[in-house]
Amino acid sequence: VKLFAWMFPCAIRFANAPWREKCLDGAGGAQLLGQVAVDQFLYVPFVYFPTFYLFKSLFTKESHATSLQNYRINFIDDYSAELAVWIPGDIICYSVPFWLRQPLGHFGGYVWNSVLSWMRGALPSSESYCSSTKLN
Repeated sequence: VKLFAWMFPCAIRFANAPWREKCLDGAGGAQLLGQVAVDQFLYVPFVYFPTFYLFKSLFTKESHATSLQNYRINFIDDYSAELAVWIPGDIICYSVPFWLRQPLGHFGGYVWNSVLSWMRGALPSSESYCSSTKLN
């Protein structure tokens, strides 16, 4: 939040303005697009997805190298789906009043995590998983 506040100093004023004013505020619109761009084109591909795959490797017992290889292999599909969900989601989240940003962000996160879990959440086949897991 502090980094975005520094990078986009007019963003909160824009978000809290009435819709009529937002439509006429070119500088605020530019800040909105800047926030979306930083989130989608810097944070997501270089922080979010590598972290997701490394964290997933803790549960699938893959090596970090394998999880990062999976990140590279799945990047186009994952990133395309992420952009389809989060470009509209970010535009909405960054343009609503500040007090509404967190609930909408959580809702969008729930939707996105459901999509990503459906795409990449499968465990190894039960046969191989059970044979490698000690059951009591």
